[in-house]
Amino acid sequence: MVMLNLLAFVPDGGRERYGEYLRRAGPLVEAVGGRVVFLGHGAELLLGTEHDRWDEVLLIEYPTRGALLEMSRSAAYQEILPIRNESLVRSVLLAVRPS
Repeated sequence: MVMLNLLAFVPDGGRERYGEYLRRAGPLVEAVGGRVVFLGHGAELLLGTEHDRWDEVLLIEYPTRGALLEMSRSAAYQEILPIRNESLVRSVLLAVRPS
């Protein structure tokens, strides 16, 4: 399964703070067999409203739904989750599977 993360950062430091979260979350993702598939900055909005604009898009692949849940429920992840929350104005997390 792949987690689609749409991210809008808090002005003045949100992107940097999220970078700290990613540095700390990376080993936790890898420990359950996950990996970052794509990380990119939001570019030109071709269709939609201003509310549809995102600063960054992140795709993380996990071997199973259980692996994602194991990681997200761990004490180590719960410790860094506030960093993620404090760095974002809004976000979307969408679990997707290949069709």
